[in-house]
Amino acid sequence: MFKYLKKILGGDYSLRSYKVSYSVTLKNLSDLPNSVFVALPTPLRSDYQSIKSEPVFSGGYKKIHEGRFSNELVLWQETLGRKAERSWTESFEVLVRSRRVEIPTSATLTDYKNRESIHLLPGKHLNGQDERIHKLAKSILGGETNLKIVLKKIYEYVVNNLKYGNPIDDLYSFEEALSGKPVDCGGFDSLLGSLYMSLGIPARIVSGFWAGEMEVQAHKKMHAWLEILLPNDVWFPLDPSVDYLRRQGRTKKSGGFGEVGSDRIAFSVGSDIPLRIGDTEKTYDIFQHPIVVAQHGEHSIKISSVFSVKR
Repeated sequence: MFKYLKKILGGDYSLRSYKVSYSVTLKNLSDLPNSVFVALPTPLRSDYQSIKSEPVFSGGYKKIHEGRFSNELVLWQETLGRKAERSWTESFEVLVRSRRVEIPTSATLTDYKNRESIHLLPGKHLNGQDERIHKLAKSILGGETNLKIVLKKIYEYVVNNLKYGNPIDDLYSFEEALSGKPVDCGGFDSLLGSLYMSLGIPARIVSGFWAGEMEVQAHKKMHAWLEILLPNDVWFPLDPSVDYLRRQGRTKKSGGFGEVGSDRIAFSVGSDIPLRIGDTEKTYDIFQHPIVVAQHGEHSIKISSVFSVKR
């Protein structure tokens, strides 16, 4: 029966357990001792992802929290000698549940009237206040107000008009997605989120990694998708880039309009995230890859990271 339902619904609708190791290695390229801070995001805790065994970290760590979206990171500080190399690791076991969320049939755009949310504030990457975004959303929708139709129309526009390619470690902005050049998963999410935000619908990026069983360089498994807040305060998942690739016959991964599978591990939410480490304050696109602050500058350190998953 389950296989029959899975065939009808498509995607991956299961509960999966993963043993995860996320490590970062720094090599000091300087001829001088180099004081460094290194931080990794810790796994997200949510209604669809729970920690089966508490994370274990390399010694000398402390946990820090950023205030805007309440993400957690683990932070280490070390002084690396001339040409020295050092590694740090976080390990944990996580349970991930697939999701399929339905939109209330009676919901309309007016349900968002006067709603305030941190997830409506404009940023470099997602911006619902941009005039081009407003005009585009209006041209897509006409006068439609039924929420399910509105969400689907905008989603289909993004999936049908963007091109996937040129993956980067950071996050493409909505402007880069509008340029017509190929963008990766983040570009799809930034444009889609901006269009929804222009209608008063809170939207946020979710950043994480694919959970395939292998040990690879972390950047090869990075993925991001989108969530929007429904009027009933339920987060509605969307994965437009995976849907695009699946329609092109380029992937069999799960994810799409209102659904994501248990084939990914989430580490953070939000974008354009301010964070102070030591005396350095910076706004980061997302929390996903290692964050490193080095005494002698970013070019004084070589960074490599590995993401390993076992079932």
